[in-house]
Amino acid sequence: MTAVAERIAATADRLAAPPFSDRDDAVSRHAFTPGFTATIDHVAAALAAAGLAPRRDPVGTLWADRGAPGAPRVGVGSHLDSVRRGGRWDGVLGVLVALELARAGTTLPLRAVAWVEEEGAGFGQLLLGSRICAGDVGAAELASTVRSLDDGRPFADHARDAGLAPEDCEQSADILNGMAAWIEPHIEQARVLEDSGARLGVVDAIAGFVQADLHITGRADHAGATPMRLRHDAGLLAAEVMLRLEDLARASDGAVVGTVGDVALTPGAVNVVPGTARISLDVRGRDDAAVGGGPVRAPHLRRRTGGGPRVGVHVRRAVPPARHRTRRGRRRRARRRRTR
Repeated sequence: MTAVAERIAATADRLAAPPFSDRDDAVSRHAFTPGFTATIDHVAAALAAAGLAPRRDPVGTLWADRGAPGAPRVGVGSHLDSVRRGGRWDGVLGVLVALELARAGTTLPLRAVAWVEEEGAGFGQLLLGSRICAGDVGAAELASTVRSLDDGRPFADHARDAGLAPEDCEQSADILNGMAAWIEPHIEQARVLEDSGARLGVVDAIAGFVQADLHITGRADHAGATPMRLRHDAGLLAAEVMLRLEDLARASDGAVVGTVGDVALTPGAVNVVPGTARISLDVRGRDDAAVGGGPVRAPHLRRRTGGGPRVGVHVRRAVPPARHRTRRGRRRRARRRRTR
């Protein structure tokens, strides 16, 4: 391992523990938590020590330039927030590579970027910082619909508490000024490269996604005294939805992938037919039409369409696939070559 690689690994290890993580058994930090704030401050100080001038946009994205003012920039970075109980490399690698490029003293006209709240662990919105920068999320949404998953307060309130000015979020587009290219080194999150023996892969598409919570309502009954023909089993439909999602994803011939990663049955007793069920839904893919189509529509997720228990399915929350829209007066967007 080279000295640079050793330094990156050592820094990643350090940032994986308190005070840079809000947990001591896993990496956990999202926008404006103590661990996140400590990490941003640490990286900003390191960028400044390397000769860059770090700053934060109105919503908390950290960025820093090196080179003559007005010169085209090569953007390098990723994000410093994590999922809850995450790993030490996701996102952090890209930012630490940018830091090492700054320390190397090359002539590269560098722009180091650490997007805020990319994982969505704090406010339920994936890629929030970069979507704000691209103009896809505005001040009105930050003050109303984008809310903390912990206390329900709007993102804008938390940002102001951190000394930021989210009402000026359109200024986040300044990060794209003069950016001629974007490079985001990222740890592989699957095992395609590992299984093929490849050490490096180049992303050629941006995956869209839909996430939702499905709430299924049946009727709780005694497991011994209730005949099968009279049951309204919410757990049974939850299982059917999971199998149907797999069928739809496999039938797409690689266009989408589908995952149910969180399941809860109530009342949760061994001798009671489940009265309600909640399952998460995550559908991702390159094709927006495929991602936003049938797989996320509740009727398409049912194997049985008639007869048997009448169990309702409610999609509580859905995040639409990433879409690129042109806004008059908006600066040309840098293409961010990454899948999540």
